[in-house]
Amino acid sequence: MNNWMKNSEWRKKLKNRNVYFMRDHNYAFSAWEIERLKGTIDTYSTLVHVDSHLDDVPEAVEMKGILEEIDSPEIAIQFGKRFDYSTGQIPDRLYMRIDNFIWPAIIRNTIGNVYYVSDDPQMELNHENLREQVQNPFGDYNRNDIRDDILAKKLLDNLEKHNKRIYRYQSIEEFKFNQETFLKNERGKKLILDIDLDYFNDSNSYNSNPNLKSEPQIIENLVYLRNLANWDVITVALSPEFCGGEDACKYLYDLFLKCFEIEENELIDW
Repeated sequence: MNNWMKNSEWRKKLKNRNVYFMRDHNYAFSAWEIERLKGTIDTYSTLVHVDSHLDDVPEAVEMKGILEEIDSPEIAIQFGKRFDYSTGQIPDRLYMRIDNFIWPAIIRNTIGNVYYVSDDPQMELNHENLREQVQNPFGDYNRNDIRDDILAKKLLDNLEKHNKRIYRYQSIEEFKFNQETFLKNERGKKLILDIDLDYFNDSNSYNSNPNLKSEPQIIENLVYLRNLANWDVITVALSPEFCGGEDACKYLYDLFLKCFEIEENELIDW
């Protein structure tokens, strides 16, 4: 069995490049904060999030201490850690999860503009629907993860105060067709590419029955993303269950390494 399959703490990175791998996506937050501490990225860095899921559940912005200074890699990693439900206990506070790690980075201003590339059927949180929630908190709102209008206002205020934009594309092909928007708007900014390998699985079955995109399409997509920009940081989540299981995930992981010209023996723990 691959050592990442049953180890939620599995994390690797390239020795001399800012490319981070993690079993589960929550640690992307930690990687971004570590690179901010190193000066690789700065405030208002641009995020391109390629994923089968939006991962824009917002409630982690209310984690205790999440908006305070993060002054060491150890603290960044601690904030990214998920709650261990295998203990049989119930968490006594908010924790980072695989779907709520983006908004804390936005509210901390590590992230500025966001480009979602995802066929998730849910609408992304953006200026329009956040404003709708603030102005009409008792209306027929299409998101059930905004607990109340106070949280929605916190998110909207950050976007408006710092002139951030949220963009949404359903596929890499659609993003590619509109890439001039990205290349023009983000020129001169620090750039983060964030990929979940489950983007390449078209099946919603959990940990089984994958329906992977064709190998030529996967390779074309990965090479396109690699060459699109001089990425300052790259984060990659394996998400084996959402890839359709261990074998499908290993196949996608190996294709990623090949397309990004990475040798697995160059990876170290982080």
